[in-house]
Amino acid sequence: MADTEELGWSLDVIEGWEIEDLEDAAVFSHPEGAGVLQIIGYQEDEPITDEQLTMLAQDQLDAGLTAEQVVCGEFRGLRFVQREDGDFWRTWYLRADKVALAITYSCEDEDRNEELEAVDSMLASLVLERE
Repeated sequence: MADTEELGWSLDVIEGWEIEDLEDAAVFSHPEGAGVLQIIGYQEDEPITDEQLTMLAQDQLDAGLTAEQVVCGEFRGLRFVQREDGDFWRTWYLRADKVALAITYSCEDEDRNEELEAVDSMLASLVLERE
């Protein structure tokens, strides 16, 4: 496994997955895979609150999606699942101390089970990078 470290967080990347580091996001995909995992990090001066996390998730809540409480490594928060028009999304809004993460995994609905184990494994390795 490789390791990637971004603003305030890091995770273990499963062998074979590629990382594209964009200005405001880290994008992970497997060349022969079905989908894309994208992580956007936010860092605040004070610890992130549940209310701030709910604000990040407002679009999913307004759409009537059900939030599931999750723990991903050192981060905790909400996960949503959405299937629509042949597409599949899992979206997480996570927090640890002063860092919030907005994470999306998307693929075609028919391929939704192909990479979930790999995605869950990577997210389970999320670590808060302390200063």
